[in-house]
Amino acid sequence: MKLDSLHVKSILSVLLVLISVVTLQAQLTWETLDIPMSDGENLAADVYLPSEDGDYPVILIQTPYNKNSFHLALPLGIVWDLENSPYAFVVLDWRCFFGSASACVELIDRGQDGFDAVEWIATQDWCNGKVATWGPSALGNIQYQTAQKQPPSLVCCIPEVASPWTHFEQYYPGGVALSSYIETLAGLFGDNSLILENPNYNALWQFVEQETMYPEDIEVPILLVAGWFDHNLREDFVMLDTLRNASLLGEAHKMLVGPWVHGGVGPAHVGTEEQGELFFPYAAGTNIEIERQFLDYHLFDEQNGWDDREVITYFQMGSDEWRTTDVWPPEVTEDATYYMHAGLQWVPNEPEDDNYAISYSYDPTDPSPTIGGPTLSDLLEQGPYDQVPEVESRPDMYAISTTPQL
Repeated sequence: MKLDSLHVKSILSVLLVLISVVTLQAQLTWETLDIPMSDGENLAADVYLPSEDGDYPVILIQTPYNKNSFHLALPLGIVWDLENSPYAFVVLDWRCFFGSASACVELIDRGQDGFDAVEWIATQDWCNGKVATWGPSALGNIQYQTAQKQPPSLVCCIPEVASPWTHFEQYYPGGVALSSYIETLAGLFGDNSLILENPNYNALWQFVEQETMYPEDIEVPILLVAGWFDHNLREDFVMLDTLRNASLLGEAHKMLVGPWVHGGVGPAHVGTEEQGELFFPYAAGTNIEIERQFLDYHLFDEQNGWDDREVITYFQMGSDEWRTTDVWPPEVTEDATYYMHAGLQWVPNEPEDDNYAISYSYDPTDPSPTIGGPTLSDLLEQGPYDQVPEVESRPDMYAISTTPQL
């Protein structure tokens, strides 16, 4: 039934998009151009201009998911009000994907492709010479690869729910293959044999981890946007820490963390009010507000207080409020020790009977299902879901909790 429900949601989402597409396309106009690469190939891109006259800072979006999807709406709150947009947009298909399929080569340097795209854009008469990048997930990872090449016209980047750091625990948490994640990435980007052939931490993984962590090469400010329900959360915090400590512009990098999922499955994504079975109205759209402030500061030199903003802006879900801090964890946190008592509760004081124990039967042929969470799979829902009906009610499951006020 879970799978059927997910398919129904997906079908409804597609229908809503199809109903909207005629209206949206009537509002948006674009021109498809070929952007020349340094190896002589061309990549296909759609250019969205606020008007025929004038030059603008440009937001570059590089996608493996078909540039045509942006015909429906533009990000950063522009949607289809392109006439009043302070930015122009260029949406580029990755080499080997969709409109850029004919430019495919055996060895691809996506960072170099990003460099070439940024510098070509900067020479166009509709660009004022300033280029920023934006995008979630894979569209965020390629921003780091582009920034690593240090194109002179790149001003700043906004990678959402993305980190370039690739490491063993992503694919084998606790040494066990995260099959849904591995299979999903293989379906999106191709062969996963190298991952499957290296199920143990070895020299190959060490090499990959070193090659995908390069904060010292990043010379533009980055605003990392993360989600509490996203599988990249740990990597985002690690990336922020390394950027601030090892990059030339360490203090310029900042982070926004909201109650958001990764996106890509169902209606929830970064910035929406609905996340799984919960709603966060006080967090909805805050990503757009903060991202626009970041862009206005760096692209227009607007003195809007960005420079004085603390390093991390995060949503405290228990109290439904936004907070800021310069350190992580925040200095207000305290360490505490809890003890398990009879009745399956964690309590600060030691139990009188320290011999209390629980037991249960374990059947490896009947694993506990995954219900929501930081998933990445078309077959799984993302975000917070009630665990009682299918997980906590199982006979082989114990839920041990603190008292409500804690």
